Amino acid sequence: MAKPRGIFGIGVCTLDVISVVETFPGDEGVEMAREAVTMGGGPVATALAAAASLGARTTMLDRFGDDWRSRLILGELQELGVDTSAAPTQPGAAASLATVLVRADDGARAIRFVRSTAAPLCSEDIDSDQLLSHRIVHCNGRHPEASLAAAEICKTSCGATSLAFDGGAGRYREDLLPLMREADLPIVAHQFATAATGEVDVGAAAGRLAELCPRASLIGITDGARGSWVFPRDGKAFH
Repeated sequence: MAKPRGIFGIGVCTLDVISVVETFPGDEGVEMAREAVTMGGGPVATALAAAASLGARTTMLDRFGDDWRSRLILGELQELGVDTSAAPTQPGAAASLATVLVRADDGARAIRFVRSTAAPLCSEDIDSDQLLSHRIVHCNGRHPEASLAAAEICKTSCGATSLAFDGGAGRYREDLLPLMREADLPIVAHQFATAATGEVDVGAAAGRLAELCPRASLIGITDGARGSWVFPRDGKAFH
């Protein structure tokens, strides 16, 4: 059997309309944006697009619609080298659409979005052979049934395929904890870590996350412009 390589992503792909603005609206009004661009988004899809652009083998699993938004997202992922051939399509469904305002002076974001109308992925949508041909399975809690099924499949690999969990800032929910506990590589935002553990101090939060995630070989905590902390279970922490 070939050695696993690359990243298999499970998440929701969005179409983002990103505008760079001077101010965030507090009321009605009109303001000219500095610039605007339309591109694919979603935490898992963005990670895979970045990895593919660096030469990694990547596969994205989401349930798409047959609308124009889905076609744009799929086209961009494929142009970047992300394999979407395993992603099912639901006739009549529409992909998620997000409006992202980026404040010019500090890069702060304000996001408003509509969800995809496609049904969530389920465990039957996971091809175990395809999944185990990858070195890492990357997820963030979307499509929870499929993600938990993927976690169980990873366990059968005897460490050949690892589960990476992305916990974003402002995205903490208690129902994400069962998936995070199964992660070999839980990497979460500082705000997520604090919400999950009750600890504000990064080191204390990492220690508590290590207890919550017994399979984790390392804990990662990201904090925007302040950088990231990595806490290997059997090594020295670094920033």
